Amino acid sequence: LPGAGEFYSKNNTSALISLASETILWLGYFGFLQEADWAERDYKIYASAYSGSNTTNCSAQYYKDLQHYFSSEEYNNNVEIYARWRLGLTDSQLQSYGLEKWSQEDYDEFRSNNLYQGDNAWNWHSKDIWYRYGELRREKNKFKILAKFTIGAMIVNRVVSMIKAVRSTS
Repeated sequence: LPGAGEFYSKNNTSALISLASETILWLGYFGFLQEADWAERDYKIYASAYSGSNTTNCSAQYYKDLQHYFSSEEYNNNVEIYARWRLGLTDSQLQSYGLEKWSQEDYDEFRSNNLYQGDNAWNWHSKDIWYRYGELRREKNKFKILAKFTIGAMIVNRVVSMIKAVRSTS
């Protein structure tokens, strides 16, 4: 615990600073995690309201795809292009890419597993609305990154506290 060695060596002011720093860092860490949860809730609500899709029980990948593609039609076109390309590879191309040959069943299965249709289809209708959704998703990522930096700051705080405790005892 930061500050314990400093208390032991009767360096109370430094110990309180180290302990207070650790407390603030822990509060910051949990605060950033809470902000990330709230930001995730916000972008999910926003997607439900503006994307035209049913976002109930959707995967994390679905929300990423909503961010990267203006519409499910655009996304599905890319899936179709990849699937056709993959099905049409020659044996030498397959070998050079390290891939196995697809059968028609593999092609059909890939399409059925990766196309968004029906309730999962979306269209943002406006670039501004779509861009706002991306901003909301980036907010969550920002808070997750800040939480990780806070862990780094805790490590630095502990090292500094340890150095101060060693210096105080010598």
